[in-house]
Amino acid sequence: MPPDEMEITYESECEDNPNFTRDHLPFYCVGNGDHICLSISACPDSPVLYVAHDDPEVSILAPDFETFLLDKDWFCHP
Repeated sequence: MPPDEMEITYESECEDNPNFTRDHLPFYCVGNGDHICLSISACPDSPVLYVAHDDPEVSILAPDFETFLLDKDWFCHP
């Protein structure tokens, strides 16, 4: 996302989504209003979190960023 769009999205998510807090650092917008985030307070050992816009449960996708990058369900590997 362009930085100006990300800023607007981040601010609106903090205000409008009860699941999205200022502790969430989004790095991927799924496209349906959900975000994949890291936890600022848990860095540098943050799990990768799935923060939905319409589901109160924040899911852990991976225990860390490196494991997330190796997950074939999220990325295609040649």
